[in-house]
Amino acid sequence: MMDFEDIDRRLVNWARWSRESRKRGRVYSAEGGWRPPQIWNPPGPKWAVDVEDARVVDRALLRLPRLMLWLLKYWYCARMRKEIICRKLKIRFGLFDEQLMIAQSRLYNYLTIDLS
Repeated sequence: MMDFEDIDRRLVNWARWSRESRKRGRVYSAEGGWRPPQIWNPPGPKWAVDVEDARVVDRALLRLPRLMLWLLKYWYCARMRKEIICRKLKIRFGLFDEQLMIAQSRLYNYLTIDLS
């Protein structure tokens, strides 16, 4: 039996790792070195990312069909709304939740069963 909470937790962890590990552009001027005071978002403990698990999930994602891969990337990494994802991937809006569950199930199978 598939544990949707576990796969969702692992995908959220992967998305955070993916967003943090991306290279961000930098401005090499005086303005680029300025940091605003953190009055609206005080520094505090951040979510601890499990890097090893994120890498395992990342490798398993590469085995998914392209549509499922982009569905999970748009939903978890880019945090796009359902309507936008459906329009980009040409999925009927009423079938979004089903397609997301299918993609999660396929990923779960790749993570738990060695198919090589």
